[in-house]
Amino acid sequence: MYKDQFVNYWFSKLLHFFIKIRQKFRTYTFAKIKYKMQKCRFSKNEWKIFIITVFLFAFMFSFNEWGVEKFDLIIGLENYLLALFIVGLSVFVHHSTQRITAILLEYKPEHKIWWRGLIIGLIITIITNGKFWFFAASSFWILIPEKGRFRRPSGPNMKDFAIASLRGPLSNVALAASVKTLSWIIPINELFVQKLFVFNLLYAFFQLLPIPPLDGSRVFFASRQWYVLLVGFFLSYIFLFAVFSIFSFIWAFLIAFIIWFLYYTFVEL
Repeated sequence: MYKDQFVNYWFSKLLHFFIKIRQKFRTYTFAKIKYKMQKCRFSKNEWKIFIITVFLFAFMFSFNEWGVEKFDLIIGLENYLLALFIVGLSVFVHHSTQRITAILLEYKPEHKIWWRGLIIGLIITIITNGKFWFFAASSFWILIPEKGRFRRPSGPNMKDFAIASLRGPLSNVALAASVKTLSWIIPINELFVQKLFVFNLLYAFFQLLPIPPLDGSRVFFASRQWYVLLVGFFLSYIFLFAVFSIFSFIWAFLIAFIIWFLYYTFVEL
């Protein structure tokens, strides 16, 4: 008897859950999906920004790869085209993830270029002969749409701003880890995997700097504790990879948790 009641109870709960999901998706019509897909498109100005950023980042990333002992145009072009593909894919994933998140939060996404960061990156690359990079030139904003129903009529808040901005660096880490893991399963060009892995981690790290208008500034002003935890995770992951050649989200998170605990104990309390 009790067994039947238990089964009936959980069966009714599960049925109610699926009914709610069905009702939710029935209201999500094809017209709404099409409308959101249209909103995800980049504007002409944003495509210009994307192209400028990709071409200059690729130039910086392949700056010291135009020959071994002397200048070689063929080798340089091959390395530049490889860098162009890697940078283009990485920046596109970064921007697209942020746009999709903003659309789901019912905001209008907009990408701008941070010229100061781009100029600083070029100067650092040229002065150090490509030994050091500074990949920070993307500026992401969320706006209230001019038409339609608004989720928050008062305007974007810092929490939503931080969530949408953070998805960009997280997508780069996910892309780097996915390709690295996939290379252990199927044969992929080792140079391509290594360069893609390094660029995505560096790009995510620089974008997380707490300097307006970079992504990290949105997270920092929304929550300092979350910022410390996330930056600690990124630094731990990069440290484990660079020093011990360990690729582990678990170890990186444990180290980040210790960093957050020390920060909370000695700074926030």
